[in-house]
Amino acid sequence: MLSATIDKWVYATAHLRVDRRIVVGYSRRETVDGVDALENKLLAAVLRRADFLAGVELHLVSELPIDASGMGGNAAAVCAAFTALYGIRGMTMDPSWLAQQAAAVEIEDCARPVGRQDHVAAAFGGFARLTFTGDRFARN
Repeated sequence: MLSATIDKWVYATAHLRVDRRIVVGYSRRETVDGVDALENKLLAAVLRRADFLAGVELHLVSELPIDASGMGGNAAAVCAAFTALYGIRGMTMDPSWLAQQAAAVEIEDCARPVGRQDHVAAAFGGFARLTFTGDRFARN
């Protein structure tokens, strides 16, 4: 399949908190005592996978609606959230690993019936030919 991205962005910022609370901001703001109390299950799954179970603040701002736009917004939001959270630790991520983690959040953790192509596009950006075999992909 051919994949192309557009010039719209999801911006994510994250920082540690001095208390144990979790704050997430998107179209809403949630302040909770633990990751399991978050209403946004997608961001809760990202925080769990990134091992941020308390004491963190994560904010997302998008140029397009994240959910249900048909433009890969959830995949872009998850990739941006992972990038911001791992950035706190001074880590950068290989785009292949990022795509796999982002897809796992939606497909495995949130049981959403989505394909992996949006996650690969969000992690790599640009134009590419993708070949999928099961849950693996090759970017040509």
